[in-house]
Amino acid sequence: MFKRILKFTLIGVGFLLLCIALFYAFVHFSVNDRLAQTYTVDPKPIAIPNDSAALALGHHLSLVQGCQDCHGKDLSGDIMVDDPAIGLISATNLTTGEGGIGAGYSDKDWLKAMRHGLSQEQTSLLIMPSTEYSKMSDHDLGALIAYCKQAPPVDNQLPQNELRPLARILINFNQMKILTAELIDHDYEAPEYITPSVSVDYGGYLATACAGCHGTNFKGLPGKEPGSPMASDLTQTGNLANWSENQFKGALRTGKTPEGIIMNSKLMPWEAFRHFSDDEIKALYLFFQTLE
Repeated sequence: MFKRILKFTLIGVGFLLLCIALFYAFVHFSVNDRLAQTYTVDPKPIAIPNDSAALALGHHLSLVQGCQDCHGKDLSGDIMVDDPAIGLISATNLTTGEGGIGAGYSDKDWLKAMRHGLSQEQTSLLIMPSTEYSKMSDHDLGALIAYCKQAPPVDNQLPQNELRPLARILINFNQMKILTAELIDHDYEAPEYITPSVSVDYGGYLATACAGCHGTNFKGLPGKEPGSPMASDLTQTGNLANWSENQFKGALRTGKTPEGIIMNSKLMPWEAFRHFSDDEIKALYLFFQTLE
């Protein structure tokens, strides 16, 4: 009797392990197909200036758009994720130094990466916030690319990206949306120029930097990392509705909300947003006050 029970138990365990192996094999190859998918895009050429005013604007944008948060202050890249279950994902070395892509990137390659989230091979980049850069005006994006191109060379050979089992399962079920090219409207035509002003319209333009976490309706989205909290509601149904303009500016400048909450800079990149000018913060505040 015992032997029969043991036999059926082993058969059951073996069947379960086989099902798990088949399930993961399906997930593994499904995600591999998505990683290998190529996109046919031909980005519109834009001017890439190199005058001092453009480089100053590009530097400012590299701060407020979080480029330096991921790629480092010298743009030499860094490891963003190193987790036994999730995997290892690096932010690329953007310079012309050893391990960098700067020397081999044409203007078209920069545009494909920034506007479309694509590598030179036309496959999707990982985690790259091109959903935000794709909405930038030609003028602003040209300045940002110009600043990245002139970064002094830094030798930094980063490890190859690796997606481990949990990440693949989450990606397969669209619970971890890090394949950037899948999230972009590749037919979107960005404006040539947006005039900076203390206005609702300009605030809405700047707020594209917030939409990646807070959603296009700014009601908040689930955290991008497993276990991370939902991003805040920035509309008039959230706490921001009760903040004054000075309190809003204080939260972005110091990382502390009027309620006394210290914001986690890894989840809410206030250390990047603190570089917004006073006028830019005023425009953002005006825009968020219109979101009923």
